[in-house]
Amino acid sequence: MALFYTYSGNVYGTGSAGQTTFALTSSAGNPIPYLLPAHIHVSTSINDQQTWVELARPADWDFDAQGTSVVLTNPLPVATELRVQRITPTDEPFVDFQASSLLTAEQLNEGEEFSLYVDQELRDAVAIDLAGALIYKGTVDLTADNAPLNPANGWTLYNTGAGTVIQGGTPGWDGIVGVVVEGGEQVIFDGAQWDIAPERPEGVVVVNGTAPITVDSTDPQRPVVGITDATTSAAGAMSAADKTKLDGIDTGAQANVWDRTGTTLSPKNAGDKVGVGTSSPSQLFTINGTGGGSFTGGYTNTLARINATTNTAGQGAAIALTALATKETAWIIAAEHTSGNNGDLAFYGYPGGVGYAERLRITAAGNVGIGTTSPSDLLHIKSTAAQLKIESSSGVNNCILHTNGATDAWRVGMNLALSNGSYEIYDDVNNVSRLVVDSSGRVGIGGITSPYSGLDIGAQSMTLHNGLLDFRTADNASRNMYIACDAANAQFVSYVPSVLFSSAGNIRINAGGQERARVDSSGRLLVGTTATSNNDTRAIIQGIPSGATAYGALFLAKGDSSPADGAALGIVEFSDSSHNSAARILAARDGGTWGVSTSHPSKLVFSTTADGASNPAERMRISQNGTATFFNGVNSPEETITAGAFDLAAGNFWTAAAIDIPNPTNAVAGMSGLIRLTAAPTSWDTNFTNVPTAVTAPSIVPFYVQSATVIRLGAPVVVG
Repeated sequence: MALFYTYSGNVYGTGSAGQTTFALTSSAGNPIPYLLPAHIHVSTSINDQQTWVELARPADWDFDAQGTSVVLTNPLPVATELRVQRITPTDEPFVDFQASSLLTAEQLNEGEEFSLYVDQELRDAVAIDLAGALIYKGTVDLTADNAPLNPANGWTLYNTGAGTVIQGGTPGWDGIVGVVVEGGEQVIFDGAQWDIAPERPEGVVVVNGTAPITVDSTDPQRPVVGITDATTSAAGAMSAADKTKLDGIDTGAQANVWDRTGTTLSPKNAGDKVGVGTSSPSQLFTINGTGGGSFTGGYTNTLARINATTNTAGQGAAIALTALATKETAWIIAAEHTSGNNGDLAFYGYPGGVGYAERLRITAAGNVGIGTTSPSDLLHIKSTAAQLKIESSSGVNNCILHTNGATDAWRVGMNLALSNGSYEIYDDVNNVSRLVVDSSGRVGIGGITSPYSGLDIGAQSMTLHNGLLDFRTADNASRNMYIACDAANAQFVSYVPSVLFSSAGNIRINAGGQERARVDSSGRLLVGTTATSNNDTRAIIQGIPSGATAYGALFLAKGDSSPADGAALGIVEFSDSSHNSAARILAARDGGTWGVSTSHPSKLVFSTTADGASNPAERMRISQNGTATFFNGVNSPEETITAGAFDLAAGNFWTAAAIDIPNPTNAVAGMSGLIRLTAAPTSWDTNFTNVPTAVTAPSIVPFYVQSATVIRLGAPVVVG
């Protein structure tokens, strides 16, 4: 037996063996939407749908990337059927509105979808359950016909032939082959095989009657009871009603389709539709027509009217919307805010299942209030939490549009085309962005849509004297300071507007009523002076005209207070227009102990670039103790040669008396120096060449290190 789901499920037969992906569509071909993935159930059957075994997710199956198909972990086995079914839980509301919370369209849609899905599943369940009831399929001559194809559970056939022994066939009468079925007997299919129906099977009603009651038992499961018209009028006599008074009523159909309990009238069968003004209602209650009443003022298409019996402020007619038959979950009330005809329309929710609370009101004046019963504007939102949320679901710009009639004027909101969805104020009249705040908090004004700094202002067709940024006095009468842009000349910053602009095109910085710095029209930076005749300089720093600090000062400082040994404190570079350094002066820490304001051991390193080289090399160094080391390794101050120590690493200037002068250690080719003799040496060691034969003291003997073992001496120079 194949189950048929119109909305909420589908059964894939054994012909789908080996398949892994099954679409979430119903037996009727409708998509199967769902509120939560847990509401989708997948089961298999290996016994012709007699029992089903539910599969586990994600071990046995899962959704595809789009969530519109189920994908089995393993292919569907042979001789196995697969059922995909949506089962929406009904033990509690899906959407629970809270007091003072924001009512969103998404929540309302989810509530509507919840009700729709439950109704669809109920409809499918009822239709499937009916398939197991006793279903009369008409008459058949069992002596001549084979069994019908694809019988369903409950099929019942009436034998019009003579009694005979049932023979086999294709398809066969499984269960009654070889059995004698008498004429007039019924056979019934129980889902697996055929059998002779009991004389009065369950669901068959035998009705007998005498005049004026008539019984038509052509269909024994649906006997038709009638009444013969009385020939004379008398108490208790019955006759047919006036046909003209029964127009539109199907007199041949079921007569009793309504139930009445006390003062309540309801359709007898669940799912029956009621139509007013239509013979084919599409919903449980459908009204169709041009209206039978009118509002005061001439509106003539009123199709239905709900009247309250009171005319009290705050009360009026209401519609209750329910998720459960025993509890209203939402109300729509025509609430009068005075005892007149100026009624409001109020929407109530049932937050947390405890007490009703008003969520939205539309006043008679057309004002909409959320969180307030007395909206003072067209839209009035009152809340202690988030008050208004605008969300884009399609990945496009999300903004509020201000218009002047049909013409767009301004757009304010999120522009997803900009970096990370910046917030933008856009001028639709001139088609230009006026202000942007990006995701990093940077602000762009004047057409700047990708601000570089905290505040980025563009001139955007402004002319001279149009201030980009103004600082005014308290009465807004005059400017204290403003920043302006002149694209033809330069930019200007000033506290004194009267001296801000000049024909020379200077950039001036004023403070305390005086000019403190400027960049003149030649591009020279002038600090402490307003002009210079030196056309070769690019910057001049001049001291204050009077006082102890009248000299010019340039201070280079490192960015931390504890520089490591050898770390640079400041550098002055020299180059051509390529900005590749040709020479430099570097100040750095030189060993020792560094302490703020207590100890600052430092050195100066002078570097130049040789012909054919591309980078500066050190040429001279002045260490913390005043020792000067030159490009060829000349050091000062003067050191003393002893009979056992002459270490050139200690310096290049030496003095010696009447001793045996030893070979120097740490001699490096290219080094040179001077030896001041206070007395004639007694001898020179073996590494010295060109040793003078006689020395007059005091004198100075120059030396040059040719190699570590060859020290060439120059001619002595007598001094003093």
